[in-house]
Amino acid sequence: MAQYVAFFLTLFFDQSFCVGEREGFHKKDLVRKVSDLLKVEMAIVVGDRREDIMAAKENGMKSIGCLYGYGSREELEEADWKIERIGDLIQILFPLR
Repeated sequence: MAQYVAFFLTLFFDQSFCVGEREGFHKKDLVRKVSDLLKVEMAIVVGDRREDIMAAKENGMKSIGCLYGYGSREELEEADWKIERIGDLIQILFPLR
């Protein structure tokens, strides 16, 4: 949670969740929890580690691998899309604009 405060990211989100909130809680569980809580029908998981990509797949979602984060290109191989910078999200989310 500290990085959200340090970068003022809490200004952009109503809620935040962390895998470390509960022992034995995995990313796939977190994605399911948030999806259920928000009652979403479709979602995309954006992350920089293989665990993020697998959490998306295990919950029937698409994934975007961030090549500028901690994971390697090989680690993110199974992502549906890969981006080099955050601005690349626009092309994926709004392809006709």
